Amino acid sequence: MLATIDAWWNPPWPILWQRAYHHAHTHPRHPAARRWLHNQQRGWLLLHPDQRHLLTHIDIAPPT
Repeated sequence: MLATIDAWWNPPWPILWQRAYHHAHTHPRHPAARRWLHNQQRGWLLLHPDQRHLLTHIDIAPPT
């Protein structure tokens, strides 16, 4: 039932990741958010496919 309201209410990754994602999504220019996003790009291959999807949704791409 909660999944119909919010698909990410109980993600398979730590809640801290979800909070950092939300912060980066709402405050992408904040220095802490920028560092976090950079770290996510560096560890792209270690992320869950749904985490990658969330990041690409906010225009964060895998490293080139």
